[in-house]
Amino acid sequence: MHLFRKPARWATAAACGLLALAALPASPASAAGVKGGASAVPARYAQQALDWQPCQSGALECASMTVPRDWYHPGTGADLTVAVSRHRAADPAARRGVLMMAAGGPGASGLGRPAGLAGYSPKLAAAYDIVGFDQRGVGASTQVVCSDQDAVDALFTSGDLRDRSPQAVDATVERARDFVRDCERRSGDLLPYITTDQAVHDMDLFRSLLGEKKVSYYGPSYATFLGAYYATEFPRRVDRVVLDSNIGFTGSWQDFLTGQPMSFQRRFEQDFLPWLAANDATYHQGRTPEEAKASYERLRSALGEHPLDLEGTTVTPNHLDAAATSLIYSGDRFPDLAVLLGVLEQPQAAPPAARKALAEKLRHPLGAQFAADFFSVICQDTPWNHDTAYWVRRSAADGAAHPMAGARELTFASVCASWPRSRAPRVEVTGRGLPPVMMLNSLHDPATYYEGALRAHRGTAGSRLITVGGGDHGVYQSHNPCVDAYVEGFLVDGRMPAGDASCEGRPLPGPAAGRWAPAPRSGGGAAVDHQVGADDGAGLRRRQVEHGRRDLLGLGEPAEGVLVPDPQGAVGLGLARAQRHGRGGGAGADRVDADAVADVVEGGGAGEGGGAGEGGDGRLRGDVGGGVRDARVGAQVGGDVDDDPAAVRAHVGDLVLHRQPDAGDVGAQHGVPVLLGDVGGGDRAAQDAGVVDGHVEPAEAVRGLAHEGGEPAGVGDVGGDGGGGAAGGRDEGDGLLQRGRGAPGGDHAGALGGEGEGDRPADAGARAGDEDGLAGEAVHLR
Repeated sequence: MHLFRKPARWATAAACGLLALAALPASPASAAGVKGGASAVPARYAQQALDWQPCQSGALECASMTVPRDWYHPGTGADLTVAVSRHRAADPAARRGVLMMAAGGPGASGLGRPAGLAGYSPKLAAAYDIVGFDQRGVGASTQVVCSDQDAVDALFTSGDLRDRSPQAVDATVERARDFVRDCERRSGDLLPYITTDQAVHDMDLFRSLLGEKKVSYYGPSYATFLGAYYATEFPRRVDRVVLDSNIGFTGSWQDFLTGQPMSFQRRFEQDFLPWLAANDATYHQGRTPEEAKASYERLRSALGEHPLDLEGTTVTPNHLDAAATSLIYSGDRFPDLAVLLGVLEQPQAAPPAARKALAEKLRHPLGAQFAADFFSVICQDTPWNHDTAYWVRRSAADGAAHPMAGARELTFASVCASWPRSRAPRVEVTGRGLPPVMMLNSLHDPATYYEGALRAHRGTAGSRLITVGGGDHGVYQSHNPCVDAYVEGFLVDGRMPAGDASCEGRPLPGPAAGRWAPAPRSGGGAAVDHQVGADDGAGLRRRQVEHGRRDLLGLGEPAEGVLVPDPQGAVGLGLARAQRHGRGGGAGADRVDADAVADVVEGGGAGEGGGAGEGGDGRLRGDVGGGVRDARVGAQVGGDVDDDPAAVRAHVGDLVLHRQPDAGDVGAQHGVPVLLGDVGGGDRAAQDAGVVDGHVEPAEAVRGLAHEGGEPAGVGDVGGDGGGGAAGGRDEGDGLLQRGRGAPGGDHAGALGGEGEGDRPADAGARAGDEDGLAGEAVHLR
């Protein structure tokens, strides 16, 4: 459950992560009989046929089913549509049934999830038809609608949510009430039916239309709540159930969410800050957890006094808290948060692509569509305290004790306090009458905290709890062999441990090599001036590496700032790489060069272009390969163009040479790689470039092509004679950005291609290049 997009996999879409709601003790869950409360399923629903067709992604089959608006009065109101999907068992002979899965949130799409699970676990893919769905109110199903995106942004980012002045508190409460009024105005007749109880009846209709007497189930985060309700209301319809990262489903939403300010603060202070301090040599945020925390607070205060205009996004303290809260969901994201702090502290020193990508990620902490479903479910499933004065008092105390998530408690609580009182029946989860349920939870999970999971485990008879070290949210599908063995052993072979068990968590990462990182602080804690052009007193300019590999925030692989010889000095250096199909030319000036690049030109006849690319104050000319001939480089040396790399090396002086994979020797100061020149064709100006998987790639080809989940690598070819280039990207995570390598264009034509490896199809597009022949960038990331 998290608000700031993201991390990736299913946890990306979960949303309660930023909220830490406090409450009075919830009233005991009633034992209202729900199983017999709904009417018998009318024939027009029960006898419909699912018309399976290939999904847009091609990896799954998709269909839609019609469900009643209100399962307790199926003849009242317009019907709803629920979108469903299926990944057929890879081995029909070994097939043992259907494994139903759901998404987190509430509010995330589950339609594409079966493809991800099947790809992760061949054992499950062989044994089950894996099915998913978009819950009512979400995605491709009938949607609930509340405020527009601007209003949702204002709800979560206006002012400073730590501000407890009467004016700030009143404004927070009024924005929450406006949001609820929008929900009633735009979806008033639908709101009462966007609940977990109504959704589990949709799930059972889906089971019936699949022709199955029972289904097994896997669900993470909010989907644990959904799965526990389904098993409770339909105990004879479930076989094997795995609940991963558990909400306290034996109590109320209000009761569960009371603990989140503590758990987010614990994860931040006990896990992230010690990690950050241990890596101070890279990130320069403080050598102790206390110093690192002080650095965070200084940055937050600075954003409060002077909000940062980051590529058109105004970044406030609330944006910082939202991003930080999201990125501590997984230890793998700790380097991303460390880099984020550096970018916000030294924005002018960060690579332009990193700034642009981060601005996009920070712009909308919570999507409007997601917010509509999220609040519809949590505000209606279980009772809430509707006394605003109580929440003002409680949020002040929680915000002071646990500011990271406690600061926004009033925002979330005020929405549910203002929500119309729910008529949803109470569901009491006890585990009685169920087969054993396997539960998974990490000790320091910030969103679905361990204490809540333990209460749910103790309240669910016959359950087994697998306790996992560390604090990752979502412990299956995270490449933990111990966890995988328990889950797959149970779902495939029926092996349930005799009692509770445990697994070690995955170790926290080191600082990811090769990615941008902030410069060391000067005395007094001020950031070192790290802008391009800052004078070092020795004719040197500070530059950063812009790499093509991207992470959750699209910030690139962290690397140290580097010193590059000023092109106004004695030597202007450059590096060129021959492009595919023989197109290309020389590299721009103000670049470091060393040896020839040993890239073989792939196919084609004699190279086109070869003219001097102009960049900075120097001209460079590179030889272009033809057929399968190796390319060479040239560089301006003392005002003359010299094609001989040996002559160039003679002028390198005290620069330290080191080797980049597949890219020859690259000059660097202190062994750190620097920006490389783009390839100029004809009279086209040379552009900045970066290193992608060891290859020199133009910056335009890699800019903006990052997405969370997986390890995308942008690849692009630049055309000659003013021609267009191509851009591509790769995402091995949720498939939101796909892989592609477009062919180089000519006469101002650029192409963008993709080959999907995730859950969704690649989007292909083309547009005319500009006069420099640059290709269009990716225009579809979702």
